[in-house]
Amino acid sequence: MTNSIRHSRAPQASHVRLEITLARDMLRVEVADGGEGFEPRARTEGQSVASGWGLYLVDRLTDRWGVATNSGTTRVWFELHVRPRALL
Repeated sequence: MTNSIRHSRAPQASHVRLEITLARDMLRVEVADGGEGFEPRARTEGQSVASGWGLYLVDRLTDRWGVATNSGTTRVWFELHVRPRALL
């Protein structure tokens, strides 16, 4: 969400959409905005340690993630596999 608000360069009237889907064995989160899109890049040595950690953390903590841009909308999504709890 923070990246969409800070970096999308979308018009002021644009919206940022958050969609969360929980299935039996998977949690999917998707953030969409009206930005122009981007190519994810790995962190570099000279990069500030104070920012730029969002997608790095997404990469390290999720099972799958990606970026898709189409029809004037950019979507960043990730999935976490979950184990169902046994009923008490």
